Amino acid sequence: MQMLMNRESRAAALREQSLVSHIVAHTIVRSGSGDFVFTLRSSSDRYYPGKMNQVTEHLEHGETPLKAALRGLSEELGLRIAPERMEGLGRIRIKDMDYNIRIYASVFTLRLDETELKELRPTGETAGGSAIVMPQVLLPGFSDRISKVDQEVLRAFAGSLR
Repeated sequence: MQMLMNRESRAAALREQSLVSHIVAHTIVRSGSGDFVFTLRSSSDRYYPGKMNQVTEHLEHGETPLKAALRGLSEELGLRIAPERMEGLGRIRIKDMDYNIRIYASVFTLRLDETELKELRPTGETAGGSAIVMPQVLLPGFSDRISKVDQEVLRAFAGSLR
């Protein structure tokens, strides 16, 4: 039994070492009434194809999480946002063995007014998709339609979202 446990432990350690790490800024975008804004990922995306997700941007060399979050809002939704409008919620580490990735995310939230919601223009990689506004109370079965990263972030920071 001890030998089996050691093999399992070694296998788990090897899987952990083989995970590809991503350092990202993740922004939970919401309407003034609290509804969530998602984009639809392309069916050809490497990670989470065809899933809905919020704005998540890799940090470039020397870039702060806040700057990456602002860049992501501009690149993915066509939004130019003043830094003081962003609220930092904290950090989270997520492992997704389905994609062999480990994500270190700095999480922000942003509220948009009705005018800004009407002006959302998915651009870049999300240009083929569209911005989707979902009810504040996520419907049963909804989690199957969003990425694991979004599921974990929403679960971890649910108490901070007002």
